[in-house]
Amino acid sequence: MQEALRTQDRPELRAMLGIGLLGSGQVGQGVGELEAVLRKEPGQAQAGTTHRRARHLNKLVEDVR
Repeated sequence: MQEALRTQDRPELRAMLGIGLLGSGQVGQGVGELEAVLRKEPGQAQAGTTHRRARHLNKLVEDVR
């Protein structure tokens, strides 16, 4: 996925990478990728919804610590 982004930085690919990173537990990196998508294409619904959920979950985890 990251190699594909090097040749063609498309928001939908970056959103898929962000979601994959979140799924593998790399929350900070996943959120960062989703934020990059939203900066480039603010109306990208999948990235926006996932980003909001990930930030909320990340805050809950931080609060528990």
